[in-house]
Amino acid sequence: MGLATDIQREIPLTSGGKPAAQRTDIAAGTLIRSLHEAIDTTTPGGRLVFHVFAALAEFIRELIIQGTNEGLAAARARGQRLGRPPAMTAEQIRQARAMLTQPEESVSSIARLLGVSRSTLYKYVPELGKGHGQLTAGQDRPMPEVSKYDQLLPSRRAIEA
Repeated sequence: MGLATDIQREIPLTSGGKPAAQRTDIAAGTLIRSLHEAIDTTTPGGRLVFHVFAALAEFIRELIIQGTNEGLAAARARGQRLGRPPAMTAEQIRQARAMLTQPEESVSSIARLLGVSRSTLYKYVPELGKGHGQLTAGQDRPMPEVSKYDQLLPSRRAIEA
């Protein structure tokens, strides 16, 4: 038999959101005696009160869900946009696309200027996934000279030898 000081704390919700009292825990022999509300599930009257409390908790939960859904429907009917606001405005996306055509601008620097992360910039400018070089309006970027670093890579020297 469990001893509880407050019955509200002793009625956990199941994964479906229903009070655990709706399950067969009490019928299976789990007994609760609350000191605060004077509920004793070892007696028929205590079990009745316990089930009434559980039914009231479920009823209140369903009223809250219904009110929330009605509020969301009313907001949609008024044309309000629900959810998280977009991270970038249309103007910021235009600015990002304009800056990306300049070869000296990097994705990181543009993201920093616009106050967003690089991943947000990739999300809102999908053509970035194809590569930053394709956005540079036909300008060819010179390839960096990397042969000066060959001496630092012993494995590369062994492969070429």
